[in-house]
Amino acid sequence: GLGGEGMRKLLARFGAPSAVLAQSVSTLSQTVTAAAARAIVAGAPTERLEAALKWLEHESNHLLTLADEDYPPQLLEIADPPPILYLKGRRELLGKPGLAVVGSRNATPSGLQNAEGFARNLSDAGFTIISGMALGIDAAAHRGGLAGGGSSIAVVGTGLDLIYPARNKALANVAGRLADSDPQTAAQYVQSLPLGDARKTAIQNVASTWARSDPRAALAWTASLPDDEARRNAQQQAVSQWAQSDPKSAAEYWLKADVKDGQSGTLGQIAWQLAQNNPQEAMTWARGLPDGTARNDALGSVLGSMANTDPQGAARQLSQLPASSQSSAASNIAQLWAMADPSAASAWSLGLPEGDVRTGAVRSVMQQLANQDVVKAAQWLGKLPAGSARDGAVSTFASKVVESDPEGAAVWASTISDANSRTSEVERAARRWLTRDRTAAQIWITRSPILSDEVKQRLIGRK
Repeated sequence: GLGGEGMRKLLARFGAPSAVLAQSVSTLSQTVTAAAARAIVAGAPTERLEAALKWLEHESNHLLTLADEDYPPQLLEIADPPPILYLKGRRELLGKPGLAVVGSRNATPSGLQNAEGFARNLSDAGFTIISGMALGIDAAAHRGGLAGGGSSIAVVGTGLDLIYPARNKALANVAGRLADSDPQTAAQYVQSLPLGDARKTAIQNVASTWARSDPRAALAWTASLPDDEARRNAQQQAVSQWAQSDPKSAAEYWLKADVKDGQSGTLGQIAWQLAQNNPQEAMTWARGLPDGTARNDALGSVLGSMANTDPQGAARQLSQLPASSQSSAASNIAQLWAMADPSAASAWSLGLPEGDVRTGAVRSVMQQLANQDVVKAAQWLGKLPAGSARDGAVSTFASKVVESDPEGAAVWASTISDANSRTSEVERAARRWLTRDRTAAQIWITRSPILSDEVKQRLIGRK
């Protein structure tokens, strides 16, 4: 029950920690709670002290206090800086320029690829990549930081011997081994882990990191894995990593590989990398793939990659894709185009034929507009003609503002023309509104002509 604030108060009053430990319960109780004072005087259990001292004997383990010169200065600027930091690894990284990268645990393949790529380039530029050790974007950022010329710092809320969630403990252990450029040792280690999520995550990370230096060796190792799911996922990770340096060889290997599940998404990542080097060659390659989902995803990824540098050129080629590929490709183009020129992206998306392609593109534009300026996004939304594209944009906008303005989200959602979508979005916004201003929300819900009595009953307990 001491906490950081209590420790700082004690140090401010008594000076050194040794002076704090020399005080009586009654004296300490004048600064902290009686329970905390009794705990200080009683002292920590001997076995815990011995375990901590033994941990510190390792040359890579460190303990930092507020008095240490290399205590991160950024932490000193927050309201409650932790008085003690446990550090494992390179202590000097704390003093280097750092940049934090965080994001979704359930990111898309392109999102993971972009996060790792950005982190690697920033690492090459001298930044230390800082993230939170979670799956998804966090893990991709750590991999990119380690792959570049810099390094990476993982900030965890638990002790270094208890990584949360538990399935990331293997990731933490393996990352340390891989940082020493010894993938074979890491491979042996992860195969000794018990079956479960931790083992699967560790295997994928070994495969991805090993593939940076020797993709064929990494794939030979993955092929020897006995578990079908682990083998398939590790192969996908290794091939995706290989595609970043040699997409042609990665594509050739993957097309010959005996895989069924996951081939589509991996080919999409390969296509993206091919298009980074030569868009027209990538388009020709993607068109030559067998008909099906994999071909459609690859074509969509090529145009998405092209849109990074030439959104207009990518847009002109959209009509050349099979109809089944156009929706995802249009969304990718619109999203990237809107980042650079929202007006042009808006005009293009609204000019597409009515249907899924147009709806996906308009939603992507709205997502970018809302990220940049909510007011302008609302103004643009008010000008959209009725239809499925507008419904999709309203839904996207309501999802964006529901936390900051649940009333506005509910009002906008009530203009959706599709009855099912309208009810779902309004109900979600109303629930959030009830937590902010229950009286106003109840009045609006009660008077709402678009909510059924059943929904009203579910939201506020009465009609």
